[in-house]
Amino acid sequence: MTEQDRIPTEGPAPAQAFSPSTPAAADFASGPAGTPPASAPDAVPQNGYAPQGAAPGPPSARGALGGIFPPGTNDFAILSLVIAVGGMATGMGMATSPVSIVLGFMGLSRIKRTGERGREMAIAGILIGFVMILVSVLLVISMFVYMFVSLDMYGAFSSRRY
Repeated sequence: MTEQDRIPTEGPAPAQAFSPSTPAAADFASGPAGTPPASAPDAVPQNGYAPQGAAPGPPSARGALGGIFPPGTNDFAILSLVIAVGGMATGMGMATSPVSIVLGFMGLSRIKRTGERGREMAIAGILIGFVMILVSVLLVISMFVYMFVSLDMYGAFSSRRY
């Protein structure tokens, strides 16, 4: 048996087996029932770029939040408000307030420079931070006053000895 006898002579040539011009390849390219073939005008062109109006790529960090904040809202302003409210809700105002205040001022300076949104959030974070520090200081002072008054009631500070 020679080399020539082993090569099949029937059917399409190997280079043409999967070309779009053959009927079997055209049926395969059309995909599941009712979907257009891959060579349809709205398919991705051969240059690799998607056409105008194509589906967007992966969601950004803001898109992943589901649109809670409008686009262009300053991140420092958001963090300032969230940390201030979180500190107030958990009773950790003395620990979280300085962070909230610093982030709020950083957000205000960036908003002034770039024109982003979120000025009100930054101001709210700063104000809540200062109020929480004031409340914490007043609580500490009132605890010391109560401690000294209660000790004096039992005569811990009297000069009389019995």
